[in-house]
Amino acid sequence: MNMDFDAVRSRAHMSRRRVVALAVTAVVVAIIVAGTALAGGRDVKAPEPVGAVRPQGLAGVGAVWYDAEGMHHGGGVERTPVELVADDVEGVGSVFALVRHGAVYRDPATDDVWFHPWGGRPRVVGRGSETGPGGDPESDVAAWFEGNELVVFDTARGEEISRTTEEAWALEPGFLSEHVRDSNGFVHVSPAEVVWRSENDSGLQGMSRLDVETGTSSVVWDIYDPNEPPMPIDVHDTTRLTGLYGDNQGGPVSLLIDAAGLDQQRLDNDNYGVEPAGRLSPDGTFVLAPMSSQDSSDSHSAAIVGVRNRIIWKLPLTKSYVWIAWSYDNLAVVKVDREGKTRSTLLACDAATLEVTLECDRLPHQGRVLLPAS
Repeated sequence: MNMDFDAVRSRAHMSRRRVVALAVTAVVVAIIVAGTALAGGRDVKAPEPVGAVRPQGLAGVGAVWYDAEGMHHGGGVERTPVELVADDVEGVGSVFALVRHGAVYRDPATDDVWFHPWGGRPRVVGRGSETGPGGDPESDVAAWFEGNELVVFDTARGEEISRTTEEAWALEPGFLSEHVRDSNGFVHVSPAEVVWRSENDSGLQGMSRLDVETGTSSVVWDIYDPNEPPMPIDVHDTTRLTGLYGDNQGGPVSLLIDAAGLDQQRLDNDNYGVEPAGRLSPDGTFVLAPMSSQDSSDSHSAAIVGVRNRIIWKLPLTKSYVWIAWSYDNLAVVKVDREGKTRSTLLACDAATLEVTLECDRLPHQGRVLLPAS
């Protein structure tokens, strides 16, 4: 691990993600868009899905990612009505998240929010969202900000669940942290709650939570509270991930996993090679985390950690830098930038079978790749 906490924050602040309070009119649209002129003066038409070769070895619905061909979903590719920009490290493009029967994404040209049902016609469901949506792969619930209003939306019914005014908004698309990019600050979305990270104009971050049933908001983590422990990286119900980046006295660099009914699991970088970053799987049973070499090289790989059984499976990667994400179920998607290679490798690793197979599947991709944000 060659980067301290201040350096990590500096990397995170390289991207354009200044949250701006906009006075916008929130209009939620649940219409089928087929060559209809939308507000903003653009005509968009939802293309028909096209076939694609399914990578061998992938089970279930398979991996989801976006590239120059369109939105990959298991064995098929579905063209999106608008281009989702997967820019370089410094760029700000779009962001897409998964819900049970499709994907939700932001049009970077108009700030519209689209719902893209698998095998169906995409449609605009939200307007004026600078930050883009988060979603729940295990339900039909999505969430996004329209100005300072947090919209929680049922994509199956095509209707709002709630709309509340919040003081802290999610981060702009292009939010960058170590090994996680193409994100926007949404940490967890479910029918019960929405949790998001935010940042003020001074670059100070916090974390908030909306109880969907009651419509009440609360602060999960506040940088102004001197008694607060480090801010969580990810949460899922009662499970939390927290990264420790050491201190001025040379404290340990660790990834902490706190789950209800279990003692805290502390993965020190010196002992396990696991970095203080990671993401919980959609059901919260696994952690996908980057690993760093234990020598002087700045080479990275990745590992999947079982929250309950605490087994660590190192993915078959060497001399690389990885970008991590989860697709449906327990299928991890990892973009691998190998040293000395101009073309990235994209892998899908099934955490549920990894203990037996110890293998990942290579995914075909064209051009720049956009990974799921939640």
